Amino acid sequence: MASPVLSLRDAAPGYALLLWVDLTTGRHNGSETVLVPLVLAQTLNAARRELYDKCDNSGAWDRACAIRTPPPPPQDELDLDPEESAARLRAIREQMQANAATPPANPAAAPVATPARRKRQTVAGHPVPVISVALITERRKSVEQRTKFSSEEKKTEFKVMDDLLARGETRLVGLKADWRARIAQMRTDMPNLSKVIDRLEACCALSAFARKPLRIPPLLLVGPPGVGKTHFAKCVADMLGVPRFIYALESAETVSVLTGSEKHWWNSETGQLFKLIVQTDFANPVVVLDELDKISSGNHYKPANALHAVLEPATAQHLRDKCIDLVFDASYVVYIATANRLSPIDASLVSRFELFHIEAPEPRAAVAIARAVGQQVLGELKLTRRFDKPTGEVVQQLALLGSPRRMHKVLVAAVGRAVVSGRSRLMVADLVDPQWTSQESSTTGWRESPVH
Repeated sequence: MASPVLSLRDAAPGYALLLWVDLTTGRHNGSETVLVPLVLAQTLNAARRELYDKCDNSGAWDRACAIRTPPPPPQDELDLDPEESAARLRAIREQMQANAATPPANPAAAPVATPARRKRQTVAGHPVPVISVALITERRKSVEQRTKFSSEEKKTEFKVMDDLLARGETRLVGLKADWRARIAQMRTDMPNLSKVIDRLEACCALSAFARKPLRIPPLLLVGPPGVGKTHFAKCVADMLGVPRFIYALESAETVSVLTGSEKHWWNSETGQLFKLIVQTDFANPVVVLDELDKISSGNHYKPANALHAVLEPATAQHLRDKCIDLVFDASYVVYIATANRLSPIDASLVSRFELFHIEAPEPRAAVAIARAVGQQVLGELKLTRRFDKPTGEVVQQLALLGSPRRMHKVLVAAVGRAVVSGRSRLMVADLVDPQWTSQESSTTGWRESPVH
């Protein structure tokens, strides 16, 4: 049996390489080297000596003393020593890699795998039941008994059912802990949406005060193009920490996008609400109903019909997906609809929303929006640390564009021109687009030239 006496060899300041020493031969096995803090090494030496004196079972001793894969020392502590050469550090790393690659001689002494730590949850909220496990189990049994289903179809459905059973009945109604700071930032970045932000803040505050799951009523934002309606929906999803789905109603041709398609279709699939709620971790995803005023009203398919059911809390609480034939609770979904005009929208549909008219930003508000758009663009381009934020005259000229969407387009192109010129700061000249004449920009601000 190997001796508990361990040789302490200096490796780095505050650390030691521990070597097994066999008293019968005076030799040590290099593969048994382990790098640990010096204080821990000394304590471990004393503890193992005491264990050796009291232990009469060689197998138990071997299992207790088998340390094979040491954790690496903190890199910053190694790098702080000015006298530590690169060759010394390289030798230590190579020794550690060799230790990790050496398989344990005794399988019983193999280290127990530690499960990976889950990422810290940054979203606060309330768990709510959204689907019944009993219904999932019943549905699984019915699929198993059906003879018309092919083996592949059964296998696919079983996989879905097993995943749902593993997830359980509850999902989280998400709301990030820093929602107040995010609301304040939204006020700064989108001053022309102050009324709808006030309504959003009231919902969050009520949820926090009453300690109840967050409920946000369907919101309808009506205003000219490019004033920040869709960007607001993205900010809401970020504040809640939940997934977001944009439903482009202008091109919608079926009613199955949200609630699933009928099973008899060969390409049948579950609806987006089922995917967003039941197959993820959150009960309140953000669904953007984009261009509600352009929704199709043809005779064959009417996508608006599906909206009446999902927007009504009483029916959304017991919503059935047509493809998988399961009932789930979709009443916590946050619906944000956008439209340029109110008149084309059916009155019965408008009555299900809280209506907010969004105007183009005023000049003072446009300056704040221009700054926010500048930060947004640099963030999207991953240039926040390598490129200066727009300031001064650049921000003033951007504000003259009025529309946040136009600000975004012009700013992306301007950053590209600055990079081509070898600069990390914007100039007013970078904002000049070939489509605009210099006379127009100097006298009346930014005006788009006619499109030929």
